[in-house]
Amino acid sequence: MRRAVVVLGYSPNQENFEEVVWGIPPDKPGRIVTGLKIFLENQAELLIITGGTEKEGKKEAEVMRDLLYEKIEELYDFTVFPIFQGYFPSTIKEIIWRRLVLEISSKNTRENLQNVGKILYENSIDSVIIVTSPDHLSRALRDAIIIWQDEYPELTRNLFGSPSVTLYSKGKISDVVIAEPPVKKKFDFSRIFKILKNQEALEKLDRLLKEYQA
Repeated sequence: MRRAVVVLGYSPNQENFEEVVWGIPPDKPGRIVTGLKIFLENQAELLIITGGTEKEGKKEAEVMRDLLYEKIEELYDFTVFPIFQGYFPSTIKEIIWRRLVLEISSKNTRENLQNVGKILYENSIDSVIIVTSPDHLSRALRDAIIIWQDEYPELTRNLFGSPSVTLYSKGKISDVVIAEPPVKKKFDFSRIFKILKNQEALEKLDRLLKEYQA
């Protein structure tokens, strides 16, 4: 089985970019550190970093790659991942250089996955591990299934997700709301999300929440 690890990008223009992407040693690894750990453990064929948002002439995925190269000797500070202790920095660089692919044209999660699907197909990949922040992972996996199920159905049969530790939303993981449909359908949750496109409805909702001190 040919496996790839896909690290979803994060805008380098965000103030918490390094915390989300690199993490906080020793026990809060970010997306790129978690992705590299999983890549090495699985001896994966490809390590794919996504993202096309620009900062100072560089694409998102390029900034993430450069951050990894720049801080590669600091991987050993993440004591929660003992696998790094078994590699010299130069060895990790060499492995990355041979297997790293950058996807640099996407601007959001869905575009990330659309473009990555083609890369995976062209490289005969049949198993995928998506790595992103824990407050992003459920949506990323849902979108991957939606996008790949028709054109690349084999990818959805061996699709896995692995969260990093640091959040992009700057809150706590307990703040994340997941609207999972009940077994016995009593309410169509999709109706709630339609409100997000209606400014008048959002204002009414805000007044209602304030009324109930929510």
